[in-house]
Amino acid sequence: MRKRYVIAGVATALALSVGGCGDDDDGGNLASNDETVIVKADFIQAANAACEQRGEEMSKRAQQVFKKYSGQPDSPKARRAIIEEAIAPGFEAELRDLRALDPPPGEEDEVEEVITTIDEMVARTRRDLAEDRGYPYRKTENVSAAYGLPACGHP
Repeated sequence: MRKRYVIAGVATALALSVGGCGDDDDGGNLASNDETVIVKADFIQAANAACEQRGEEMSKRAQQVFKKYSGQPDSPKARRAIIEEAIAPGFEAELRDLRALDPPPGEEDEVEEVITTIDEMVARTRRDLAEDRGYPYRKTENVSAAYGLPACGHP
């Protein structure tokens, strides 16, 4: 079951008195809204919190792996280990967290773009592993931040 972050969901009935404005079938009353609404701000808050937690976990795990290679921290073997043991698993957990949240109505494509961009970065990072390809998180950071998720898409 996906989590729903709800702000409004209680039935609301508002009565308006409209004097002398024709004959309304609803007697001047607004219809009640029984729909559960997922508010973008709540989604962003939940997603950023999940990404921050995963980022902290990645950082701790990367530090543990890094200690094993204290004599050669920048070696291809050390970089491969950090990617395989900390970075990739951390992003995979971040992706699971993001997929577990229902996107705000009408924002599904934008949320999917964030998820897809992170997923592609993980695949590319695993594929390239220890090759020095520069900073691999730029695109994911940009796409995530543009949607309002600055905590997502980077360790």
